[in-house]
Amino acid sequence: MTRARSRLALVAVVVGLVGAAATARAAPVPLPSVLVQVTLVPPFPTPTTGGENEGGVLRFPTRSVQHVTVGVDPTGRPISVRVRSQLVLRRTGDYSFVIGAPVEDVRAAPGSESEPGLRSGAILWAGFSPGRKVLAADVVLRPGAAARALPLRVEVTRAAGGVRVRLRNTTRALVSAISGSATPLEAARALDAVRRRGANPSAQPVNVNFAGSPAAEKTVIAAPLRVRGQLVFPAGTLAGKTIEGGVPDGDEIDVDAVLGDDTPLVHDVVVLGIEVVPKLGLLATPQSPVQMLAPPAGDSWRAFVRGRKVRGRDLIARAVAARLAFARARQYQTFLSDPDPIGPRSATYRFVTAAPPTRATSQPGPGGGGSAWLPFVLVPLGVAVLAGLVVLWAHS
Repeated sequence: MTRARSRLALVAVVVGLVGAAATARAAPVPLPSVLVQVTLVPPFPTPTTGGENEGGVLRFPTRSVQHVTVGVDPTGRPISVRVRSQLVLRRTGDYSFVIGAPVEDVRAAPGSESEPGLRSGAILWAGFSPGRKVLAADVVLRPGAAARALPLRVEVTRAAGGVRVRLRNTTRALVSAISGSATPLEAARALDAVRRRGANPSAQPVNVNFAGSPAAEKTVIAAPLRVRGQLVFPAGTLAGKTIEGGVPDGDEIDVDAVLGDDTPLVHDVVVLGIEVVPKLGLLATPQSPVQMLAPPAGDSWRAFVRGRKVRGRDLIARAVAARLAFARARQYQTFLSDPDPIGPRSATYRFVTAAPPTRATSQPGPGGGGSAWLPFVLVPLGVAVLAGLVVLWAHS
C-alpha cells in the first residue's frame, strides 16, 4: 500500500468511528493507544517478498536494546550511521525474523548466539531458541536513507561573531486526532489515568465520556528528547568567551537539554568571539512526557480542577497530546524493528564528529547466510496497534 493509500485508509477509519461515536454518545471513547505508529518510519518497513515468518505468526516475546551511532562532519551533517542491536528472545521455539533497513553490512556483535544474514534492504535471523537466546548485530546503514529517520538534527554554523550549535528535535508530526469537550472532572480523571499508565503498552485503554460528539482535530506532537554530552574545543579557545546554552568546563561545554515535553524543540549553544567549530559528543534519548502531565498544583489533576475554573476541552487536548507523545517516543525506541510489538525496548542515538568513511564492501558474516534463502515477510504489528488507529490519522 502506498503512503497516500495508507493515509486514506486511516482517514476512513477515523471518520467512520467518529461517526459511530456520535450515534452512541453515552459510550466511553478511547484515547489514542501508546502503540500507534505516527509515521511510517522508524522503524524501517520490512520487505514483503513472499514466504512466511515462523517467529511472527504468534508474538515472539523479545527485549530490544539498540545503540545508534551517527558520525557527523564539522557542520553536523550525518556521514555514517551504525547500529548495535540486541534482541533477547524469551520463548522456546523456531524463529525467523526479517528486519527491514537501508543496510550496507551486518555482522554478529559480541555476545550473539547466532549469525545474522544479509539481503538487500533486510537483516535476517533464523534458528531455534531454547527459551532464551541473544541475537546481537553490528549494522552499517546507508547514511542518506538512515539520517531521515533520526530524532535529532545537529547544525553547526559560524554566525553573528561566533559559533552556534543548534540541536533540533525532528520527531515533530502533524496529526489528526480525537478531540472534544468533557466536564473538567472527567477530563482531569482521564489525565490522571494517562499519567498513571504511562507508556505501558499492556495497560488498559484510557476512556473518556465526552460531552457531545467527539471530532477530529489537527495537533502537533513530538517525542520528548533528552540531549546530553559535550562540545570539545581546542585548548584555550573558550577562555574569557561568552557562552550561552551550555556550561563551560575547561575546554568543553557540557550540554543537558530536553527538547519537547512542553519545552521548545530547538536548543542553541552559542559561543561568541570564536570561529573554530567544536568536536561533538552528544547522546539523544527518547523519553516519556513528564512536564505535560504534571498538574500545576496539587498531587493530581482531579485535585487541581476542584475549585478552579478550567476548560474540560483543554484538558482533553492535553491528555490526547500526552498519549501521542508516549507513542511517538516508543516509536523512536526501535530504530530497527523487532518481532515483539509490545515488548520492552530502548534506543539511544549518539552523535560524534567523525572522519569521512571509506566505502566498505558488504559481505555476510561466517555462517550468516549471504547465500542462504530465508523468507521475506512483513512482521505483524499486533492487534493492539490496530486499536490505536481508531483515533488517529497521522502524516509526516
